[in-house]
Amino acid sequence: MPAFATGHDAVYSYKRRNGQAVVTDASWALDKRGFATKLWAEVCER
Repeated sequence: MPAFATGHDAVYSYKRRNGQAVVTDASWALDKRGFATKLWAEVCER
């Protein structure tokens, strides 16, 4: 998957298999909903 399509900070790593893009790994840790954990912070209730 070219970087111009995903950007350099893509959540997943891709490779090409039989002419198709295939997800090979999650390059960032994801929470149970699929959000990148390093982009989120817990906010305490007041």
